[in-house]
Amino acid sequence: MMTFETLMAGRKSAEIVCLYKGTVVRKLTVKGTTIEMAAASGESVEVRMGTGIVFTPWFMDRGNFTFYVPDLGGPNGNVVKLCTEHDLIRFDDGTESHVDPR
Repeated sequence: MMTFETLMAGRKSAEIVCLYKGTVVRKLTVKGTTIEMAAASGESVEVRMGTGIVFTPWFMDRGNFTFYVPDLGGPNGNVVKLCTEHDLIRFDDGTESHVDPR
């Protein structure tokens, strides 16, 4: 299972860019043993680096990567969307990749 720790692979920050629109949709910042994810709306959430990221395929389009946040209670309960399958991730060291199921 992918976690924030495996996604970041030792890097300190990253941006996730929407594959279709080219806009930054999430900013990820490592803070010791946790990671802060900020949405384009300005809302943010902080979770442990070991938090699992779940891929849910979608039969008509790209699937979603989500994770669970205890005690959140947002519009989708405790599940937060990280990004959509194959969105671009741009790391602070200049490398880029796509977020895909492993």
